[in-house]
Amino acid sequence: MDRRCVLLISQWSALLWNILEDMKEPVCYIPSGICLGLAVTAAAAVLNRTVCSGRRRDIKKAAAFFLFAAYAAIVLQLAFFSREPGSRKGVDLQLFGTWGNEILPHEYLVENILMFIPFGLLIPFAFPWAEKKKNCILSAFLFSICLELMQLVTERGFCQIDDVWTNTLGAWIGWMISRAIKGSEKGRNLQP
Repeated sequence: MDRRCVLLISQWSALLWNILEDMKEPVCYIPSGICLGLAVTAAAAVLNRTVCSGRRRDIKKAAAFFLFAAYAAIVLQLAFFSREPGSRKGVDLQLFGTWGNEILPHEYLVENILMFIPFGLLIPFAFPWAEKKKNCILSAFLFSICLELMQLVTERGFCQIDDVWTNTLGAWIGWMISRAIKGSEKGRNLQP
């Protein structure tokens, strides 16, 4: 095998290994995400009953809402609350500014894409208005900008334009997956 090929395989395996290692942190936030997801879902159910004249949500929408709330809690914990205020300072508004010749910047880009795939996957099931691609992508874009601005103001993370576009790309991928799932459900319902 040629030396460049071995180097490329070695770099990609290191990238994948580092991403898997980094996935351990968000897994630790799942219990608190579930608790917050349950609390938000319960509050929404009470609000729905009192404000919307007792109109019932179907169980699939309630489950999707819970999963989205739990996911959002995990993302906020990972990207914001797990860091000390003032621990990270800086703004990078250069597009592809984090891309380089090293593996670590590639890892960050891939992780940001992966972090927002659930956003695009879950929000269309939780909120009917997000079934439209532009609404889903715009909401992910705005959520990502809010995260970056919160990180900038509190100095809990670097404010980077690359995070916004990779998060938005991840949401688009998630939205495409949600479309495939909804398409397969419709096909199943049409068959006798």
